[in-house]
Amino acid sequence: MNELYFVLQVIVFSYLMFWIYMTFRDAQLLMGLATVASAYVIFLHGLSVTLLAAFFLLFVVLGSHLQMFIQFGLMPFLGYQHGGDRFVKEEQVKAQQRLGELQQALREGEISSAEYERASKPFQKAIAGPASEEFFAEASQRRRLG
Repeated sequence: MNELYFVLQVIVFSYLMFWIYMTFRDAQLLMGLATVASAYVIFLHGLSVTLLAAFFLLFVVLGSHLQMFIQFGLMPFLGYQHGGDRFVKEEQVKAQQRLGELQQALREGEISSAEYERASKPFQKAIAGPASEEFFAEASQRRRLG
């Protein structure tokens, strides 16, 4: 019976690890804490076979509901977006919208390509962030050279 109990523990832990990864892959701290807590409860706490099987079935049946509650209720409350960013970057969203408006004006012929380049440069920097400023500088230098 001991071997069967260990196999059941491994199955439940494997399923929970997959579930924890799918739920907390963007929040490593929460993923680590949930992993340690589930390993303690499953392997060290010594749940009975009946409780372990019931726990497994409960997660299989209600796991998606719990996952939605965590991803769309708890994680935004903690500051995590479902997409993975820590905080909503409103400046980038506004810059993307403004860049789209400039592209539309360029397509309709309301502004020239030189005006578009000059007007879109700050928005491109805001969208890309500070790490890629040198990339844009190199790209514009290459465009000028030929």
